[in-house]
Amino acid sequence: MDKQLEIVKYSDFQRTWVNGSYGYTRPATYKTVVIDDKMLFIKSVEDRFIKNVVNVVPDNSKVFFSGDVTFPRAKFKDSYPTCKIVRDETKADIIIYDKSKMRDSLGMLTTRSCRKLSDNTYISTEHAKTKEIKEYLASNGISIIGTKKINILSSYWGRQIQIEHFSELLLTPTNAKYVDVNALNNSNGALMDDEAFEKIDSMLESRTNDMMNLATRMLTAYNYEENRFKISQLIYNHWDYVRSWVKKNVEIKALLNKYNKEFGMVKGRSYYSRISGDSRFWMTQLEYYKSQDELDIINQKLIESLSIDTSIVEFSVKRKDNINTEEMADASYILKLKSDFFDEDNSDDDK
Repeated sequence: MDKQLEIVKYSDFQRTWVNGSYGYTRPATYKTVVIDDKMLFIKSVEDRFIKNVVNVVPDNSKVFFSGDVTFPRAKFKDSYPTCKIVRDETKADIIIYDKSKMRDSLGMLTTRSCRKLSDNTYISTEHAKTKEIKEYLASNGISIIGTKKINILSSYWGRQIQIEHFSELLLTPTNAKYVDVNALNNSNGALMDDEAFEKIDSMLESRTNDMMNLATRMLTAYNYEENRFKISQLIYNHWDYVRSWVKKNVEIKALLNKYNKEFGMVKGRSYYSRISGDSRFWMTQLEYYKSQDELDIINQKLIESLSIDTSIVEFSVKRKDNINTEEMADASYILKLKSDFFDEDNSDDDK
């Protein structure tokens, strides 16, 4: 990078209602980066993440897990016995991150016009024009310095603390490659046959604590990738009950995190059945089936969920032969950035 990004502190003001009148408080300040040049910022993100994202953890790598990643470390060590987990990301060869969680927590990025305060923090130019904030600043011995403005990284709806973490990440020196936690190869674990599927399904259906505990632990003993077709169905069918075990077992938490992203089961089966049937879930399964028997199951489930009268309509599904789920996964980045991605708020200009 030819030019280094700059970090500044942004003062977050919140409106209050006290003793019958509006006012403001400043509950916190957050770090963010200055966006003098949009293309420079976009390039820094692309250089850091898009160009350095890989899908494989090489043998003998030093691996750092980002703080928001949910994955059992013991299972990682079993799958990657030659790799070493390190606590300092600057010393890592590979950084494990959660692509979906990072993107969702950042929200839709934008820039915000700001002016500097005498305490070396920045305030949005829109707030700087507010009478109540001027009174608040004056009462605390703070003043607005000059008329110069800067643009900072912000978000339309993401949490400001996530902007701070992302800004710090951009400036943390590292030559590491990035691997999405959902791309980790969980090579250990058994294959689930139909008998095991029916047994776990029955145990989850019982809703008793002992059976639920045993069933959820059994789920995590199977290979996540090879059994994706069966495991995803069990989670989907019993989502409203299985999710209650997240806090009790880090392995089931990681498993649910993975399948929830791939199959979008945040609302549970009862929600989709009521709103649009189960067809949404079964259409997604077309990406992952591996045999004609599994395709036959999908075909029948879609007939049921779409209420198709097969005496009138002949219905069958077939996935395109050239579909490649690995390429589909490679095509998505942490952030989809374009040169016009940021919308500067020109309404902040002083009048």
